[in-house]
Amino acid sequence: MASMSEELTKKEELDAEEQIESIDEEFSAEDIAEDVIVEEDVQKEPEILVKAVKGQPVVQKEAKPEAKKPLTQEKQPASRIQTKKLPSVQETNSSFSFKAFYEQKYKLLLMITFIILLLAIAQIALQYRQTGDFMYKDVSLRGGISITVPISEDVNVQEVKDDLLRQMPGADISVRKLLRAGSPFALTISASGVDTDALQREVEQLFHVKEGDYSVEVVGSAIGQSFFQQTFKAIIIAFLLMGLVVFLYFCEVTKPKVIAAILTFIIIGLSGNTGSKISLVLSLALFLYLLYIYITVSMPSFAVILCAFSDIIVTLAIINLLGVRLSTAGIAGFLMLIGYSVDTDILLSTRVLKNKEGKVLDRVYGAMTTGMTMTLTTLAAVSVTYFIVQSDVLRQIMFILIIGLFVDILYTWIQNAGIIRWFMEKRS
Repeated sequence: MASMSEELTKKEELDAEEQIESIDEEFSAEDIAEDVIVEEDVQKEPEILVKAVKGQPVVQKEAKPEAKKPLTQEKQPASRIQTKKLPSVQETNSSFSFKAFYEQKYKLLLMITFIILLLAIAQIALQYRQTGDFMYKDVSLRGGISITVPISEDVNVQEVKDDLLRQMPGADISVRKLLRAGSPFALTISASGVDTDALQREVEQLFHVKEGDYSVEVVGSAIGQSFFQQTFKAIIIAFLLMGLVVFLYFCEVTKPKVIAAILTFIIIGLSGNTGSKISLVLSLALFLYLLYIYITVSMPSFAVILCAFSDIIVTLAIINLLGVRLSTAGIAGFLMLIGYSVDTDILLSTRVLKNKEGKVLDRVYGAMTTGMTMTLTTLAAVSVTYFIVQSDVLRQIMFILIIGLFVDILYTWIQNAGIIRWFMEKRS
């Protein structure tokens, strides 16, 4: 019996040792390390793991501080990876991409173009209230006298103007130099509201010339006003016909095309009788109805017309702010600007609406590449012409085109493109 009990005791001790070894294998180095960290945080002594059979200790294990090494070796790289990612995310968020802003915030950019247009209209209205005209007119458009005096040396234009204003206070006088091969050869003095003989006497005394040494051109105020009305009417008719052609091209319904064509020619006919208030009111009412047809039937057509209108109005406001006096050459410049503006607008609308391949933005970017190439090429040619030629007529035309083409970039690729994108999203 004693031998049997000893064998049982040894067997139980062996079984206990096997259980302890299996338990020890289940504890990983990371679990022991976490236990050590918790115990050290509460400032306790390391406990001794004891597994006993019959009250006698069998195994003693003490948690070793070296267990921290696996923790630091495993967790530090993870924290380092996170700290490396954070700066890249912040840099991505802080960096500004105009392309992303143009694609995502196009409605905000569209509102900015409308605000600029409203400011331009306000400037023109304020100038009309202060001066009685919505732009500064040259003698050729308002009437007056223009004297061209040859000069052999450079002359201070501002001093000549001040001398003439001292002798004729209250007169509207402008003085400009005429250049030939970069050197001044004549001086042009334009004035309105003055006596022709009095101005001639002052010019003769100031430049020590006599009658016959200079040229005099007199334009009556009635003739100048009549000529201005005719040129302004030409701009309106050109704008109406441009809008009709664009509408006929993009509209897909026959009946609105016929109605728009009839209304356009009625308005053109009524514009010939500008003295009648009834015809003026009727023309305005028909024009508003025509715009309603453009908006409801073919929004892209209205977008092209609005862009051309915005281009002319904003350019005119800038010209007014710069104090440029427009002559008949300036009217010709605005007529040319209508054509340049419509070219890029029709290019954009055709690429986006007629071409069905790719996304809308891809079509816009494709049209932008071609359109910007056209605009920049024209700007280069016009700028060279402005700085080379000496003719005031050509220089004023080129100056208006330079300003108008820069404005057209804004209104074609932001306003017109924004309206077309909004239209395509709404239709889809």
